[in-house]
Amino acid sequence: MSESKIKSKVSGDVWILLWVGWLAIALSQILTFGYGMMVPGIMEDFAMDYDTIGSVGAVASWIAVVANIPITAMAARSNPKYSLPSIYLVFAAGCLLFSLANSLPMLYIGRLIAGAGATGLVSCMVVIKIRRVPADKMVEINGIENFVQPLGQTCGTLLMAQILALVGGWRTVYQGICLLMILCAVLWILFYSKVNRRDPDIPVQRPDSSNPSREKEKSPLLLALSQKTVILYALAYPGTIIIWIGFFYYFPSYFMSERGFTDVQAGLATGLFPVFSAIASIVSPKLSKKLDVNKSVLVGSGIALSILYFIILQISSLPLLCLVSAFTGFVSYLPVPLYFTNVYKLGLPPKAVQMATSVLLTMVSLGSALGSSVIGELITLYGLYTGLAVCCATPLWYSLLCLFTPDYSAKAMAKRATEKAAASSVQS
Repeated sequence: MSESKIKSKVSGDVWILLWVGWLAIALSQILTFGYGMMVPGIMEDFAMDYDTIGSVGAVASWIAVVANIPITAMAARSNPKYSLPSIYLVFAAGCLLFSLANSLPMLYIGRLIAGAGATGLVSCMVVIKIRRVPADKMVEINGIENFVQPLGQTCGTLLMAQILALVGGWRTVYQGICLLMILCAVLWILFYSKVNRRDPDIPVQRPDSSNPSREKEKSPLLLALSQKTVILYALAYPGTIIIWIGFFYYFPSYFMSERGFTDVQAGLATGLFPVFSAIASIVSPKLSKKLDVNKSVLVGSGIALSILYFIILQISSLPLLCLVSAFTGFVSYLPVPLYFTNVYKLGLPPKAVQMATSVLLTMVSLGSALGSSVIGELITLYGLYTGLAVCCATPLWYSLLCLFTPDYSAKAMAKRATEKAAASSVQS
């Protein structure tokens, strides 16, 4: 076997380890995106309005905004064998407390603890991918990771009505997720020990730094924030997340109260969204590589999403609603693998890549918090339709900022490398 093929191989044990991490991520997605389907039950149990239920939903995102970067920084300095299982157990504890809540403060505390645990699930996986996944496989691995997340979203939307009926309510759902997260913690420790014995770390491959001595002086966070791409991506992403989280939290209620659909029909219409998001996560890396597109996907998707979300609000036919919801889900995830993979192309050291990913995920959490709390308040003030319609324009902000980022297609990067080499040759 040639050296290139050896370098490009991901071992079976590493695949198992990745899937344990992805299972934990999927479980967190079930709760995040099943929340909208559980909202009626929670509101009934605690006699609360949309503004309050939105605040309860948002608290996990707000804690993620505050805690994401510190937790990732601590995990970067810790042994991954124990840092990720610790995060899983914190998440499990929050789920258990939320399921046992008998008052509004207990709901908040449970969401806060679960939110703190969920904060590091994705960003703390970065160090494993850098150490165990060859650079030429990274976009495919990120595509699979972004495929797994919508699978959890699908269970939280398309199947949540049936799950609630089967297990007897939202409290049991949270308790089941708690047990599964504990299982993930145990499996991670077992398989990490196995991988650590058999598979050496992959040497980090990245472009040469123009000033390696200064690079060593900076902290990983400052190195990440020194990149224009990281700053613009971070500021841009809440634009798509605000209406995206609003879709999962409030559109089911809109479908039921304003369009007269049943909970199962609302779950079907909402649940097709992540199904096709999962498909897009697999298609996007292959499509972008074949057509050599990158920036155009980021910019174009935001414009398309503003139009599609607004169209969804106008539809009364269930078949048409399912069709448009599915297409919107597909478009929403086309840019995601590219967005998170582009930070691996900046020439940053591994810990800085991890911190860059954490910065982006922090802004995802900010978008989720705004999408939950702000839309909930708008709905309370102006009604479901107006509150949701106003936020359909937020993806345009994403498109605008992505317009000012570099293109990371192979052709564009090769052109920049040629220009840089030519400039260096002239100077020498």
